Amino acid sequence: MPKKMIENWIYSDVTNSDTLGEVAKNVQALIEKYGPATEIRFDSGYNSLDEQIRVDREETDSEYQKRLKREAQERDRIISQEDKERKEYQRLKKKFG
Repeated sequence: MPKKMIENWIYSDVTNSDTLGEVAKNVQALIEKYGPATEIRFDSGYNSLDEQIRVDREETDSEYQKRLKREAQERDRIISQEDKERKEYQRLKKKFG
């Protein structure tokens, strides 16, 4: 099973500058740090403008192992539940059927 990409939104202050030149430098620094495919989202609130950048990363080995363990536990739980329901169905079928 391949590793998943994790989506992180990080608060930023890209436009918290006096000039467009400074904004351009801030954007260029983000491109150098996170790459050109990084997304930016602006969200205006009552009295503020929040800026967030989205950084995608591959899950770490420990996150990958934890996810595999959770998925296996969920599969086991579903199988166990189905077995219980099947046994109950057979018992009721035998009793009433």
